[in-house]
Amino acid sequence: MPSPTFLNLPAEKRDRIVELAIEEFSERPYAQASLSRIVARAGIAKGSIYQYFADKLDLYRWLVLEEVGRRKQAFMAPELAMHADLRAQLRAACLAGLRFALGHPRLARLAAHALEPCAEPGLRDLHAEMRALGLRGVEALLRRAQAAGQVREDLAPGPAAAVLAAAISVGMMDALLARLGVDMIALLADTTLAARLAPDEVEALVDSVLDVLWRGLAPPTEAGG
Repeated sequence: MPSPTFLNLPAEKRDRIVELAIEEFSERPYAQASLSRIVARAGIAKGSIYQYFADKLDLYRWLVLEEVGRRKQAFMAPELAMHADLRAQLRAACLAGLRFALGHPRLARLAAHALEPCAEPGLRDLHAEMRALGLRGVEALLRRAQAAGQVREDLAPGPAAAVLAAAISVGMMDALLARLGVDMIALLADTTLAARLAPDEVEALVDSVLDVLWRGLAPPTEAGG
């Protein structure tokens, strides 16, 4: 976590360091990212960065969990606040999440790098923490919907949250990539690729995924059967 010294820096200097760090970690996997490049471009002594953060992992963890999370929440909150119904909330969250990723490619790359499989214990812990945060948020959403009678009373919120979180994050992104015919690296490297899909096509994609979640895979029953 950032030290008081970092938080008390002039806003312009602090923001420049943050943006340079985001650029460094978004352009390179964690192992290849360099604090030396960050401080050199920021025009500060390398020792200064250790007055701000304990080490590279401390800076990276803060960027992923706090800075990216704060920006994404600020982007998505107005959309989510407009809906009380679970299905409408899920739809708004998926659309806003895709728009955030496509509109903020550096932040999306940073988050994607943090979720890549890694043997380093610190990064594995970060990955687990990111997943746990996401699961807690989805489970809380399901419990509220359950209390409001919007989902089955006998639904087990924990397992349901795990399935739902995977579907609206990895599953939704995989559906988008398949529709565009590219992989994540290509998409985040060239945001013009997203322009291949019109807004109504993105909405239709989200609706098709959510329809599977909401109605399941079983065929419709015949009337009167």
